[in-house]
Amino acid sequence: MGVLVGAALLCGGLPTLVAALVLFGVGNSVLDVSMNAHAARVERVYQRPIFAGFHAFWNIGGLLGSGLSALLAAREVPIQVHFSLAGCGLLLAALAAAIGCFLTGAVPGQGGAALVVPSRALLALGVIAFCGFLVGGTINDWSALLLVGNGADATIASLGYFAFSLTMIAVRLVADSSGFARGSFYYGLDRGR
Repeated sequence: MGVLVGAALLCGGLPTLVAALVLFGVGNSVLDVSMNAHAARVERVYQRPIFAGFHAFWNIGGLLGSGLSALLAAREVPIQVHFSLAGCGLLLAALAAAIGCFLTGAVPGQGGAALVVPSRALLALGVIAFCGFLVGGTINDWSALLLVGNGADATIASLGYFAFSLTMIAVRLVADSSGFARGSFYYGLDRGR
């Protein structure tokens, strides 16, 4: 993914940029689904809620990445060098994780129906989740541009993302323990065992 980000920035024209961004979007979506599916498997093995914690660490990574990017920009490191370093670092981290950090064996539900018609209750939850993702994604992706558009300088604009990330980290770090304390961990996952 880091290589695709660098390619999107370094490509020579609009058609190449669009193609690189499409590949980036597809790759990001495939990774997102597989990472969440694996996290659900890990949570099942732990038999306690840890899923929100995984997402908190995603936000922590975002903060570290944005901080490093701000540092490189302040030192006027050329964007080609910046993205090349980021791409290589992310590739090495992915390879290290792939070597020994994944559960093995059969995946629960594998071999069953790949697509089923959801119930009305699940559709309602899906609409609620979509609204939450829309708001969170908008803030995550566009808050800096909104702040700059309203007169903030680049430093203040980056603090908007920083504040959003800190809030998400705090909520996600307490979400697992809160759900467990209220007895709502299994969410029906223990049915059919």
